[in-house]
Amino acid sequence: MKYIILFIAVLLGFSNLSGQTSQIDSLLSATELMEKSTQKIDNYNEISWSLRSSDYEKAVKISQTAYALSEELNYTAGKALAQKNLGGIYYLKGDYGKALEYYNSSLILFESIGDKEGQAAILRNLGSVYHQQGYYDKALESYFKSITIREALGDKNGIAALNNAIGTVYTEQGRAHREDALEYYGRGLKLFEELKDKAGVAKSYYLMGVLFLKIYNFTAEKKDTADQNKALMYYEKFLKTSRELDDKRSIAQALDAIAALYLETNKTQKAKILLDESIAISKEIDYQFGLASSYSMLGIYYGKMNNSTQAISFNLKALKIANDIRVPLLEKNIHAELCDNYEKVGNIALAFDHYKKTMSLRDSLSNEAKNQEIARLGFQRELDKTIREKEMEQQKTEIENKARQKRDDLFKIFLAFALLLVTGIAVIVLRSNRHKQRANMMLQQKNAEILQQSEEINAQKEQIEMQHALVVEQRDEISVKNKHITDSILYARRIQEALLPTEEYINRNFGENFIIYKPRDIVSGDFYWAAKRGDISIISVVDCTGHGVPGAFMSMLGISFLNEIINKMNPPEITAGKILTQLRIFVKRALKQTGKDNEQKDGMDMALLVIDFKNYKAQYAGANNPLIHIRKGEIFHYKPDKMPIGIYLQEKEDFTNHELELQKGDALYIFSDGFQDQFGGPVNRKYMIKGLKNLLSETFDKSTKNQKEIIENRLQQWMTTGGNKYEQMDDICLIGLKI
Repeated sequence: MKYIILFIAVLLGFSNLSGQTSQIDSLLSATELMEKSTQKIDNYNEISWSLRSSDYEKAVKISQTAYALSEELNYTAGKALAQKNLGGIYYLKGDYGKALEYYNSSLILFESIGDKEGQAAILRNLGSVYHQQGYYDKALESYFKSITIREALGDKNGIAALNNAIGTVYTEQGRAHREDALEYYGRGLKLFEELKDKAGVAKSYYLMGVLFLKIYNFTAEKKDTADQNKALMYYEKFLKTSRELDDKRSIAQALDAIAALYLETNKTQKAKILLDESIAISKEIDYQFGLASSYSMLGIYYGKMNNSTQAISFNLKALKIANDIRVPLLEKNIHAELCDNYEKVGNIALAFDHYKKTMSLRDSLSNEAKNQEIARLGFQRELDKTIREKEMEQQKTEIENKARQKRDDLFKIFLAFALLLVTGIAVIVLRSNRHKQRANMMLQQKNAEILQQSEEINAQKEQIEMQHALVVEQRDEISVKNKHITDSILYARRIQEALLPTEEYINRNFGENFIIYKPRDIVSGDFYWAAKRGDISIISVVDCTGHGVPGAFMSMLGISFLNEIINKMNPPEITAGKILTQLRIFVKRALKQTGKDNEQKDGMDMALLVIDFKNYKAQYAGANNPLIHIRKGEIFHYKPDKMPIGIYLQEKEDFTNHELELQKGDALYIFSDGFQDQFGGPVNRKYMIKGLKNLLSETFDKSTKNQKEIIENRLQQWMTTGGNKYEQMDDICLIGLKI
């Protein structure tokens, strides 16, 4: 039936919008006078949503202001809500392309902060947009994801609304899904009645009206007018409730729905009166979809009045809006109307043109799922081909893997030796400290006796000298033991340095580069690591918890685990994000980290690059440490995930994998926080990441050898400015690569 175009209209919801009241104006004025804060952002978001129907342009501007301020204050919840509001505003306006863009952005933000309520709301809204566009499988997928979250939250109102939404999608898919639609509408209406939610019940009236009209139209023979009457009854209830709520958008939809029924039953003049009122309301609130729907039905009206010229005029108005707001199902129906009307006026060429467009849109909507499956199978064939081509290369690397395994075994022996050595050192230091403490206590006791019994000084002089000799002897013993400890740590440094990649290995696999590596103590908590798998080169800078001996222990664990992870991965599987995620699992397991209060919180911060020099591609992942990418003087700052390699209460499931397209002459820099946290300069402050970025932008176009000299000299000047000499605060490690 021609009035079927109405059924792609799905209600977003019902709210009693009061327009631009003086109360909202007062709140906006007060908010603009507030200092920058999260409360100011929350106010902006609330005001924007209140204006979504009455003044959408102002609502858009306020949402954009809320997002910009949230970005400045790093307030993720504020950004998520601002993007959600923008998606809702454009949805109400009928601009579904922009609505999808903002809703997807909001969903990512809500997921990043673990906001389940926000995720459920966005999934619901995404389902509505996909539904309006005619993408039913995507709509159902989003709705079922949302209802799962709502059930976990115990949100009956949200579950009721989602049942109605799911029922609407089934309604759209035809007679075969009629029982599914009835089941879900029944669930929704029952819940809304239990909750005494008037707006929800009104929405259910509308949807039940659509369903019964569909049932009537699906019946090929002996149509039951009782179904048609039920549809009209529910539409009139819907209109009455919408007027009580003063929901103009819903009023326009109700008027269109009843007008469609009147057109079907040839009550054309009643339909015309309702359509004129609907058009006036849609223009008032700039409801583009409502205008397209009403114009299209006016085309049907004039067709019934045998005025094909006027019918074509309104069809074309409706088609222009449908094209602008990108609703393929509505476009298809309007093209079908134009085909009929042009045929009536004898313009066979245009009639045939619109017939072809109708068929094209119909095929496009029905075949989308098939095309996706064909694309998936094609990708699988290409993947199988790539795997076969890599088999020979994998066999070639087996010998190298065995050699690497041998080196790993040797490292584990060294690690066991180092652990044993440090344990022995710790025991010696503990005993020495106890001896020293006892000697100091004895000396203090004797001094007290001297003060209290000055008359016995001469008699006790010999005993005091003996005690003093004992202290000197113990001091000398501690000095010797400290030398032994230092010698042991120096030997540990040689072990640690032996485990770092050689300069020749780095040069061979990474081309032009420089490495600045400055431990604060004898051994370092910072280290750099590199590996080569097939055409893939991997390099990382890692900052372990602490520095000195504790940091060195963590560095040995890090090197061992990284080697083990890479050995187990095939080159096609390697991504920077996956390496960091696996390393976190290894570290947490090794340190027995489960999140309890009394356990170790040790871990690592790091930046890791996976580079395909042959194809000029790279991947980056970071745990608290960024990547600086400079191309022709332009700086690209890739932010890391704000979580360490180790236990973290707000950790994400996986580390983010960033993909980069490289060009010849690009410069890449990864580093620990030691450089930027170094105190110095004329006012004794940190160097800061901004200062480091400025320094790198000054030197990136020079040779890596000159870059290293300039950067090291600048660091030395920073630590000795104005005659002051500042101590090195932390281990420093910085790697620069030139493509």
